[in-house]
Amino acid sequence: MEPFRSRLAGNLSGGMKQKLALMCTLLHHPRVLFLDEPTNGVDPVSRRDFWAILYQLVRMGLRLSSRLRIWTKRNDAIASG
Repeated sequence: MEPFRSRLAGNLSGGMKQKLALMCTLLHHPRVLFLDEPTNGVDPVSRRDFWAILYQLVRMGLRLSSRLRIWTKRNDAIASG
């Protein structure tokens, strides 16, 4: 996040906003973190980076609970009727 210090939060990409939100949450040193679709709408590279950060936090002892919705082409077919 260091290269983005001078950028306003509203001007960050979706993935960077998610990382910023995670950083703000971690300022309070939670023991448990509950996430609801944390990478929804985020590009694949940012998604991979975000999950790498989360895995590192889990290795450091943070407990993590996350809800994910896996959307596939089958779901698209069902949604479109």
